[in-house]
Amino acid sequence: MEPPKHRELKTMLYIVILFGFSFAFLYILSIDKFIVKISRLDLEILQNIQIMQSMIQPNVSQTHDNKMIESSQDMKFEVKEDIKALRKERIGFDIEESSERQKMKRERLKIWSLNKSNLGKRKMKERSRVMSFESKDDINALRKEDIAFDHVEIHERQKIKRKRQNFCSLNKTNLGPIIVNTNPVDILTLKDGELSFVKPGGQWTPNSCIPRAEVAVIVPFRKREEHLGIFLRHMHKFLKVQMIRYRIFIVEQDDEYEFNRGKLMNVGFREALKMHPFNCIVFHDIDLMPEDTRNDYACPHSPRHMSVAIDKFDYLLPYDHIFGGVEIFLTQDYEAVNGFSNSFWGWGGEDDNLYFRVMNVIGHLTRPSLRVGRYQMLKHFDMERYRPPDRYEELRRSKNMKYISTDGLSSLQYKVKRILVLPLFTVIKVDLQKHEDRLFGVEQLF
Repeated sequence: MEPPKHRELKTMLYIVILFGFSFAFLYILSIDKFIVKISRLDLEILQNIQIMQSMIQPNVSQTHDNKMIESSQDMKFEVKEDIKALRKERIGFDIEESSERQKMKRERLKIWSLNKSNLGKRKMKERSRVMSFESKDDINALRKEDIAFDHVEIHERQKIKRKRQNFCSLNKTNLGPIIVNTNPVDILTLKDGELSFVKPGGQWTPNSCIPRAEVAVIVPFRKREEHLGIFLRHMHKFLKVQMIRYRIFIVEQDDEYEFNRGKLMNVGFREALKMHPFNCIVFHDIDLMPEDTRNDYACPHSPRHMSVAIDKFDYLLPYDHIFGGVEIFLTQDYEAVNGFSNSFWGWGGEDDNLYFRVMNVIGHLTRPSLRVGRYQMLKHFDMERYRPPDRYEELRRSKNMKYISTDGLSSLQYKVKRILVLPLFTVIKVDLQKHEDRLFGVEQLF
């Protein structure tokens, strides 16, 4: 157990240490207060000094401040004036620049439009001259000439516009199903009666407007006199409703060879273009009568098979790749496929071969709907007995791309015996010269 003296000594030691810490704390606190007082005195002294300075030199600071304000105002005024002047200059420059840009734009537009007009070359020369002229008088003179040219150009454009507006349009109230009159008729009585509107050669064109197309109707013919009058009576009325310029060509095979429908079509194409630059060709069998005037005989944009629904086949398409009966071509499309093959003597095969040519060269064809592309077939004796026994084999061999360019319009050989311009049609009597085909390699194809 600790003696009482030791406990007393420890207590005294603790008391001394406590007093020492308390004294140190009070000392530090007094020093901080002294420093704060000194800093306050310093601030008061500095404030008094500033007040004395302001009292001593009041005029100097005021004048200095006034000068600074005046100089800043002068600078602001000068800057404003400069900015206004710059803005005016910029606005003037922008106006001038925009006017120049508009002039350049008008020049480009005029030059672009002139390239499409008949006066383009002449005005382009005048425009190139403008670039080289520096005198205002010369430029003004050229502008006067341009104004004159513009008046001429506007006149030409107005003529073209009036021409376009004057194109014939179909009267839809007159279009639709029609009745086919199959009663025999004397051709000589038609001209003075029902077909008095037809011009010599079997042609007609609307007088009050520009025709929608210029069409040559090519009809292969041999010993079908009983059908000719019925065909002419029906087709002239049908084509007139369509507001097209047309001419009917009867291409008659006048030789001892087998009937060659494809080659007669090629002959009709060549001879028709010699008489007029038709832009559309219709190849038409004489025994097919269209039953709906909505079936448009004007030029399509691609080869078109017209006779898709014939009464003989219950108004249905017999098979997908059929392309016979009635076909329409643009002139350039028919030349592109090299026409019909000249090698199919006898009945059948040439239309299927034409389908092969169209699909491989042009790539597509069009057809009207079964409701519109309706035809009635005139009765005649069966032609099946004239089909060569090896016709299907010939057709299979003909589907070779290398024969398209060598068999057709490019190898066509024939002799025109006579051309008759009759009141209702134009007759082309032709010898197809089958013996000449051997010389040009057509027989060797098969």
